[in-house]
Amino acid sequence: MEQTVILIRHAEKPGGDWPGPGLTEDGIEDPASLVIRGWQRAGALTVLFSDVANHMMRPDRIYASGILKQDGTGGHSKRPLQTIGPLAQRLSTEPVDKFSKGQEAELASELIALSGVTLVCWQHETITDIVREITGNADLATWPGTRFDVIWILDRSSETAGWSFSRRPQQLLAGDSLEVF
Repeated sequence: MEQTVILIRHAEKPGGDWPGPGLTEDGIEDPASLVIRGWQRAGALTVLFSDVANHMMRPDRIYASGILKQDGTGGHSKRPLQTIGPLAQRLSTEPVDKFSKGQEAELASELIALSGVTLVCWQHETITDIVREITGNADLATWPGTRFDVIWILDRSSETAGWSFSRRPQQLLAGDSLEVF
């Protein structure tokens, strides 16, 4: 069974290097939403993952961190779902958001059982936890809080083979870095 798990961080948010308030899809101010640059990234990701000319695998399914954490705490971020929303719409697929930050082990268990290509959009603080749970690799860099422009890719060619890990820059928007961490 061939498997690929692609991990991205949600797009740009209020309070970072990019100015402006968070905005809903309808343009209503909301601190739990993406800033304008984040919405631009969401659109660019839609093209990246749905156009085969971009040499990026088209996902068979899309997971995003649920808005509410299981324990009810946190900022109730809509950003992961907003980031992949346009792509899910273009691919006519319903995003899976039944896991929230704090449930990385449960998410990883489900992902390991899936064949094909799965895209996951998550909060940067715990993306490494997902990768550790899937691969068993504890030697991973922490995802920097200022980076929204990187893709992590896990591949496995059979259930008995180990996972390979690679990173690549998105290079979607002006100012995106060519460097990965």
